[in-house]
Amino acid sequence: MKTKVILMLYVSLLLSIVFTACTKEYPEGLIEGISSDKYVILPKADYREYVQVGQKKGKVSIYPSRGDAGNYWQQLEKGYYYAPWLFVHGMFLDTKFSEYDEIWNLYFTDEYKNKDILDTLNSRILEKDPYLEIYKLLDVSDFMVKTLTGNIINGEEQYQVSLDKEKLNKMIETGEFFTYEGVKRIK
Repeated sequence: MKTKVILMLYVSLLLSIVFTACTKEYPEGLIEGISSDKYVILPKADYREYVQVGQKKGKVSIYPSRGDAGNYWQQLEKGYYYAPWLFVHGMFLDTKFSEYDEIWNLYFTDEYKNKDILDTLNSRILEKDPYLEIYKLLDVSDFMVKTLTGNIINGEEQYQVSLDKEKLNKMIETGEFFTYEGVKRIK
């Protein structure tokens, strides 16, 4: 019971952070924070090894907890990436994932216990506006492929759903992706 209450409080806090309005305006009036929508992005550089954080007014406003920093982008054609989650108003730190955990660990020592981790994170900003283009996939199922796993449970064949990179790459190569009705450019 106690675990459920703590989890509900955590989710409430996360939702309140996510639904805080951001001063940086995007065409759809997107909000700051993590988006569980799926995106195709064109970053200014390859940031796959660096920690991404949310921003508000050019300062770190939301950041991953210790052990949660990671990048799940899948590389596509012409410098594009598929992003299964994104800090829509994100920026990157000059910090790699392993180093990020080390920074977190410092704040659990006596020397740092009264210091704010935001001061350190704000001093490590690498790029405040990392994306040249962001496309939201309106119906992600248009870009997924279903394959048999070979497992049968209760007489039912089991399937695995994954990104259809071949289809997505072909659409990017031909330019069809950028005019496809199931995609909305937001930056």
